[in-house]
Amino acid sequence: MTQEQFEGFVRRLEAYAREHPGSYALRVTLLAALGYFYIGFILLGLLAANVALAYVMIRARTVILLVQFGLPLLALTGTILRALWVKFPEPQGLRLGRDAVVRLFDVVEEIRRLLRAPPVNVILLTHDFNAGVADVPRTALLGSKRFLAIGLPLMQALGPPQFRAVLAHEFGHVSASHGRFSSWIYRIRQTWGQLLTRLEAEKRWGVGIFVRFAKWYAPLFNAYTFVLARAHEYEADRSAAEAAGARVFGETLVTMTVKGRLVSESFWPSIFKQVEQAPQPPVGVYQVSQQALAAPLEQKDAQKWLEAALSVPTGYSDTHPALFDRLIALGCFDQEAGGKFFGSLAVIAPLGEETAARYYLGAACDALSAQMSEAWQKHVAENWHARHDYVHGVRRGLQELEEKSQAQSLEVEEKWTRARWTAELEGGEVAVPLLREVLESAPEHVGANYLLGQILIAQNDAAGIDRLEAAMARDPDAVLPSCQAIYWYLRRQGQDERARQYESRLLGHQELLERAREESSRVSAKDKFAPHGLPREQTEVIAQQVAHFPELERAYFVRKQTRNLPEKPAYILGVVRRRRWIEISPAVRDRQFVQEIAANTSFPGHTLVIILNRGNRKLRRKIERITGAAIYDVRSKIPTATAVSRAG
Repeated sequence: MTQEQFEGFVRRLEAYAREHPGSYALRVTLLAALGYFYIGFILLGLLAANVALAYVMIRARTVILLVQFGLPLLALTGTILRALWVKFPEPQGLRLGRDAVVRLFDVVEEIRRLLRAPPVNVILLTHDFNAGVADVPRTALLGSKRFLAIGLPLMQALGPPQFRAVLAHEFGHVSASHGRFSSWIYRIRQTWGQLLTRLEAEKRWGVGIFVRFAKWYAPLFNAYTFVLARAHEYEADRSAAEAAGARVFGETLVTMTVKGRLVSESFWPSIFKQVEQAPQPPVGVYQVSQQALAAPLEQKDAQKWLEAALSVPTGYSDTHPALFDRLIALGCFDQEAGGKFFGSLAVIAPLGEETAARYYLGAACDALSAQMSEAWQKHVAENWHARHDYVHGVRRGLQELEEKSQAQSLEVEEKWTRARWTAELEGGEVAVPLLREVLESAPEHVGANYLLGQILIAQNDAAGIDRLEAAMARDPDAVLPSCQAIYWYLRRQGQDERARQYESRLLGHQELLERAREESSRVSAKDKFAPHGLPREQTEVIAQQVAHFPELERAYFVRKQTRNLPEKPAYILGVVRRRRWIEISPAVRDRQFVQEIAANTSFPGHTLVIILNRGNRKLRRKIERITGAAIYDVRSKIPTATAVSRAG
C-alpha cells in the first residue's frame, strides 16, 4: 500500500466512522481478532498434527513413521514456536525506586487512579525530551510489561503542573475512563508494529510464515485503526485537561514545542561544538541543561519556532494531530479575539528552581542528574574522541589546502574538500563562495550542489531549490533529504500546494527505496544477472577475505539486474560450502555460514550472500555462466582462467 493509497483509504474510513460508528468499531474488532486467530490457527494446527501422528504411531506400533514424519514435524513445531517467541527489547533508562523519589511515584499513582489506568511495572528516567507509557510484549501478542519512561530534559523544561498534565496525557492512552475498547486497540496497534519489526530482524527458518502474514496484516490494521488512534490522541488530551485543566495543558503543549526546538537546535549543538577543543565530553551536562531550560527564552527564536509549529496542518504521516488543532480542541484559542491567546510567548515563564525535576525528584534531583550525566559521558565517549581527532585532522588538511591554493590552482576535488571542510568547521555561510567556486569548474558536482542547496534553503533563499534539484537529478541518495528541506522551506513561505508536491515526491521515493530494498534482498533462478563490473583488485580483496573460511569451496560474485533503482548496484556473493559426509542439519549450518561471511566481509555497496549448494543448483548454473563470476576456488585459491573455465 503506497502512502497515497493509505491516505485515500484513511479518508474513506474517517467518513465511514463518522456515519457508521458502530459498524466501524465492529470491523476494527474483527480485524484485531483476526491477528489472534491466525497465530492460534498455526499453533493449534501444529498441535493437532503432532497428536494425530502420535496416535497413528501408537496404533501402528512402528518407528518408521517417527523417523519419516515425527521428527521433521517436531522440528518444524519447535522452529515455529521459537520464531513466535520473539524477544522485544525493553526501553533503556535509569530505573527509579520509590524510596528515592517518593513524590514522583505518588503523582504517578494519583494520575493513574484518577484515570483508572493500569499500573506500571517500571519507571525509567531517560535522556529524551519526551515521556511515554510503553507496553512491551512478553512474546508475540501474549502478555506485556508496562514501562513509564520520563525524559530528564523534559522534567527540567516544565513546571510541576505542566509535568502532571503530561503524565495525564500518557496515562490517558491506557485509561479505562475513555473506554477499554480504544485502549485495547491502542495497545494492539503498537504491538503489531513492534512484532513485524522484530520478526523481520529474525533470521531463523520458520519466521517467514508470520512475516508474510504480518506484512499484509499490519499495514491494513494500521490503516483501519488510524482513525481510532487519532481520536485516541484527542481523548488523551482530554484526560490531561481533566487532570490539570485545559489551559495548563495548552500551555504545556506550547512549552514542549518551543523548548523541544531549543534542546535540538540550540542546547545540544552548543554541547557538541565543544568537541573541537575538548578531547573529553563535558562533565555535568544535565546540570547545564537544567539552567538552560529553566532560563528566560530568546524571544526571536522562540516566536519563530512557535509560529512554524502552529502553521503545520494535521496530516496522515502521524496519528498525532497538529499543535493548532490540539489547541483548538482544548478551547485554548479565542477565535473572536483573533486567535491571540497563544499568539505571545507569555505562557512560557522562566522556571528558575521551580522545575518539575526539582519538585518531583526532590533531594535526589542533583544525584540523579549527575548519574545521568555520567551515563551520557560514557555513551558518547568513543564517538567524542573519534570526532575530536577527526576535527584536528580536518583542520590540518584545511590549512594545507589553503596554503596550496595560494601557490597554485586546486583540482576540482580539492576545491570540494576545502569547501566541505570549511562548512563543517566554520559554518555554511563561510563556505558559500567556496562552493560556488567548485560549481564554476564542475556545474554538475553532486556534493557541491547538495551542500550549497541546503545552506541556501536554511537561509530562506529560493535559489537553493535549483541546487538541490541538480543534486537529485544525479544521485538518488540526495532525493529524501532534499525533498524534506524544500518541503519545509515552502511551508515557511506559505506555498502549501507546492510543498505538497515535494511531500508526494518524498513519499514516492521512500516507496521506491523500499521496493529496491526488497528486490535486492532476495534472489532466485528467475532473476537476471550480469558481470559485477568491478576492478579485479576489488574482487581479489573480497576473495582474500572469504578465503579465511575453511568450509568455503567456491565463491562467485555477480550483479543482479534490478528494475528499481538500477543505477544502485545490487551484488550477489554466491558461496559453495564443503559439507561433511554426515551432517544432521546441513541447511541450518548453511544459514549460519552465510551469516558469518556477511558479518565478517567488507563489500562494495549492497551485497547479498547466498548459498549455492544442492538446493540451488539451477541458480548456481545460471551464475556460473556469467563472465568473471568465479572469484575463488579452494583448489586454486584465486580466480584464474583455468578456475573460471572449470567452474563454467
